[in-house]
Amino acid sequence: MKPKKMKTLLPACLLAALFALLSMPSYAQVTVGDGVPPHDFSVLEVSTASTKAGLRLPHLTTAERNAWRDYFLGTNTGNPVNPSGSGVTADELINAPGLMIYNTTNNCVEYWNTLKWVSFCDQPCADGITGVSISGGTTILQGATTAVTLTATATGGTASSYEWYLGGSPVGTTTANTYTVPQNVKDVAGTYAYTVKAINACSEATSPAPAIVEVIDLASLPDGSASGTLSGRTIFDIAQGNDGGACGDLAARAPFSTDFTQTEEQDATDGTPAAINPSASGTWLYSGTQVYTFTPSVDVSNVRFFYAEDASLEAIVSMTPNDDYSGNISSGDPCKAVVVYKPSLMTDLLNVIRDNAVHPKLYAVFNDQPDGAGTNRKFELTVSLQDCNCCGAFTSAGGWQNFLCYNLGANFMLEPFTPAKYLNGDYFQWGRPTVVATVDTPAGAIAGWNTSYAPNGSWSDASKTANDPCPQNYRVPTRSEWDGVVDTSLNPRTMPPGATLNTSETNFSNGLNFGSALYLPAAGYRSYGSSLLDRRGGYGYYWSSTEDRSSFAYFLYLTNYLTTTYQNLVRAYGFSVRCIAE
Repeated sequence: MKPKKMKTLLPACLLAALFALLSMPSYAQVTVGDGVPPHDFSVLEVSTASTKAGLRLPHLTTAERNAWRDYFLGTNTGNPVNPSGSGVTADELINAPGLMIYNTTNNCVEYWNTLKWVSFCDQPCADGITGVSISGGTTILQGATTAVTLTATATGGTASSYEWYLGGSPVGTTTANTYTVPQNVKDVAGTYAYTVKAINACSEATSPAPAIVEVIDLASLPDGSASGTLSGRTIFDIAQGNDGGACGDLAARAPFSTDFTQTEEQDATDGTPAAINPSASGTWLYSGTQVYTFTPSVDVSNVRFFYAEDASLEAIVSMTPNDDYSGNISSGDPCKAVVVYKPSLMTDLLNVIRDNAVHPKLYAVFNDQPDGAGTNRKFELTVSLQDCNCCGAFTSAGGWQNFLCYNLGANFMLEPFTPAKYLNGDYFQWGRPTVVATVDTPAGAIAGWNTSYAPNGSWSDASKTANDPCPQNYRVPTRSEWDGVVDTSLNPRTMPPGATLNTSETNFSNGLNFGSALYLPAAGYRSYGSSLLDRRGGYGYYWSSTEDRSSFAYFLYLTNYLTTTYQNLVRAYGFSVRCIAE
């Protein structure tokens, strides 16, 4: 009887000795098999003369493989190498690469590359991923519901998946190269650093620089008004209804109203707004696209713009910076943003009066140090949207009276209640229709200066004359009308924030509020005798239409003592003119 072929198993003690030998810090080489000496490049060789035998790897299912991986890497509690199960040890990471198994779930040989199991069945990559970048970092207001999307861009190869991390901790895996920041992150103020790993079958890369999502709680930011100014038009009248009464006559309001369906961009820093549908008198309408300018008075950094809607009505389509204002912004360098208001405001605001105006808020947020290491601060503007005149006051003679918001010659695009040089306007001699000086006129005589007196009747309390410089539907106020304006029982007087009257000649940004809707700058005057500009920033002089003798006229006089008195002076002085509706 033919002898039965016996299968010989390597004794356990021999295997133990073999692996102990391999683990020793020596250069020993071993051949398992028919005794052929190992080659110089081998530490272990398995050799056989048989043509029907091979090396058989451990057989594991995917589930078994994963459990073994977790056990080997020390992530399972009870691992003898890492009993705490608290994570991967440095020694395990060093020795793990190269582990090989045969996966019986997918019938493939696999090896461990320290990060994942790689299958020999996978097709090799045509080109591996060499890098990945991440974009979409932004600054948003706490609680914002607008989508914030981060985008990964892989280089050198095509990624099959992306692993997203927040502060080093995984937050999700996507097959698309985008990740949407969840609402629970946007609801909590803080700075969030996101990174991404791009992965394909045989390579991966992690973004070296994070995308920063900054969530700002505006309510907690300190005021930044001491570090600059935020300017732009903030009060708008659609002039569609509310004809008469405290809102003023439509005919007088219309030339200075806003048409939110117009999209022509208007910038207050231009000095003169763009003309839109100019009326016969040459006045203009305001558009629904307005530019706002933050100008720092010190070096700052990372200027950003935001808006917050009034709870009663959403009024703004967008607020878009004109440039990237990250990094250092030098003192005096303007930072601009364009606000687009909703065209539907032309109907949404119908019959909305001043007391119920819609008030969205505009913000410039900046870091108060040029290197970004300081404190975030905010500058706030409150916008008034209404179907009612923007400016006016009570008069003892006629009740509520509609005034223009600006001195003649002022920049009509500016916020009319925030002191600024270009609210001062031009200077007029009594009874004459033309400008005799402007706030920018250098000291010295002006060509055409007229030292004679306009005759009686040149301006009149009875009706508007041909010499009246005010636009259509407006005229120079009478003395009695100014008397009503300065009556504190009708219009309490206050100084705007930052105003300090009776200061240096270079401070042009002072004045007084009369009630809640009329601001008069302390623009000084043009001297009768010397023709020089004088007392700008310290005193205000406003002509009335009321005569006094043949060479004098009455005017409103405002001072730093919050008192106003009436005096009469020679008509050749150059004073401010603030027009009242007829």
